[in-house]
Formats: sequence, C-alpha cells, structure tokens
Amino acid sequence: MIKITSPAKKLYCERCNEIVDYHIIQKKETHNIRGDNIEIEAKVAICNVCGSELFDAYLENENLKKLYRIYAQRYDLILPEDIKRIREKYGVSQDLFSRILGIGKATIERYENGSLPTRSISNLIKTAEDPKEFLKFLEKNKSKIAIEEYKKIKNKIKEILKNSCKLSEYERIFEELNESSSIYFPKLYGVVAALLSQLLKRFGFTYVTKIRFVKFLWLIDRTFYERYRKSLTKLVYAHLPMGPAPNNHDFLLKLLEVAGVIEIKAELYKDDSEIIKIYLKNDSNINILTDEEFKIIKEVAEKYGNLSTEELIELTHKDEHWKNTQDGDLIFVN
Repeated sequence: MIKITSPAKKLYCERCNEIVDYHIIQKKETHNIRGDNIEIEAKVAICNVCGSELFDAYLENENLKKLYRIYAQRYDLILPEDIKRIREKYGVSQDLFSRILGIGKATIERYENGSLPTRSISNLIKTAEDPKEFLKFLEKNKSKIAIEEYKKIKNKIKEILKNSCKLSEYERIFEELNESSSIYFPKLYGVVAALLSQLLKRFGFTYVTKIRFVKFLWLIDRTFYERYRKSLTKLVYAHLPMGPAPNNHDFLLKLLEVAGVIEIKAELYKDDSEIIKIYLKNDSNINILTDEEFKIIKEVAEKYGNLSTEELIELTHKDEHWKNTQDGDLIFVN
C-alpha cells in the first residue's frame, strides 16, 4: 500500500486534459474483496471544471483501508491497531517482531498500515498475544536475534507473565466481590483510558479526583444504557451518600492500577484530609472500543467534564436510580 499522508493539492483530469482543482464527495461503492461484496461510503475526487471522477492515490488507499477493515471484522481477521498493540506489548520494533514470528518485516509493516492479512498470518499474530506462545516463538527463532535483544525480550515476557497472574487474581476477586462474571475487563480498561484521555484532550486535565472519576463512569454507563439499553462497562453500582458509584470502587481503582491503566497518587492537606488523584498511564486498550462506544465516552467527557465536583454530585443525586434506592443498595444498569 502506497505511503501517502494527504490528498494531492491538484489532480490531472483526462477529460479536461489538464491539472485541475477538485472537491471531495462521499459516494456509496461496492467492491469485491476475496469473493465478498463490501459496501462503503467512499471518498471520491470530483473535477471542479467538468465534474468527472479523478484518481487520487491517498483517497484510493483510504477507501481500500475501509474495505479491508470491514472484511477483516466480518471474518475475524486481526486489525492493524491490534498488531501494533501486541507488538508494543513486548516492546519490540516491526523488524524484531517479524524475526521472532519468522515472517517478513514488510508483511508486518503492510498489515499495520492497513493491508488485508491472510488467514494464516492473522492467526499467527493473534497467537503471539499470549506471552507463553510468544516465548515459544522467541525460543524457536532466537538464532535470528542478537543475544542482548533476546535476553531483554525474554525478561519482558517473564514480567508480563508475572503481572498477568497478579492481574487475573485481582479480576477474579473483583468479580466475586460484585457477584458478577459478565465484566469484559479489556473493555472496562478501554473505557477508563478513553475517558481520561478525552478529559486531557478536551480540558487539559492531567488527572481527575476519585469522586469525579466514579461520577464519570456512572454517567457513561447511564448514557450508554439510554442509547442502547445495556451497560457499557458491566459494572455494578451502589447507592452512596455522594451519589452512585461502582460497588467496591476502592478495589476497582487498585485493579485498574495493577492492570497498568492508571496511576494513583494521594495528597495530604494541612488539615490531614486526603485527595486521591487518578492519572492515565496506558491508553492501549482504547483500540478495543467500537466507534459507538468511543462516541458516548467523548460525549460524556465534553458535556460534563467542566462541571465541578459539587455539580457532578448534585447531577447524580437527581438520577432516578439513586433517588429510588437506599444507602448501600446495589444499582444495576445492565
């Protein structure tokens, strides 16, 4: 796939036989991809002089990426962002990743840039997400890797395996505390990362306090429920004096910290009162969210991000779910 970062300023029109100005329209197109007809809203360049369709390499690539993405999702092939996420999980370059897996660097580069992977390569890379399997690949192809690189990557895998065991235990305990087994934790981590990143992007907040954080989670789940009749995070909430909050929210924060999604810092004031500040540490799980899910999180962040803690508390006190329950009662959104 050609590496072009933007559309051309002007394009050649065959009918006019000259370089012309153009505008871009959206047009429904159907293309056959590996035997399947895929329809997309394609972006097409139109000559400002005669109205002919023009060829632009950038737009062509973007349309192909759309087609390939739909096909990949339809047939459960690995997506570009997931390849990058898996590779960066082990802290390796495209070159190292390809050597460890025993495939060409150009292949990894193409697929990360949006080309459609084969079923066999897709399955191979998906397998590599498991640290134990990636360790097998590393041992099999260690002759292709410098000894220092080999040791560094092996230590990284051991660290991931150790943390995975700890994280799995925290996830299990959290499910038991809430008597729930429906939480898809990668999705939860993605929601938290997206929320904090949007607050940073929209308002410049480098952190949020614990009270504001739990309010935002509630508002995300309530908004998503109103739109799609189901919870996004699958969290169970409790009626607390300051409004709805995730049940066992202190343990939830510890879980998110162990998962590497957030960093927690506590500050003491002169009167010995404590404020808990929550910082975004890792946003890689954002890629697991659908466009609809991300849109809701962005909407909540933009709508409520500038409200004070007191205003957020007052807002959630008006919620029927909170008003119709008593202190300590559980509130289910899903």
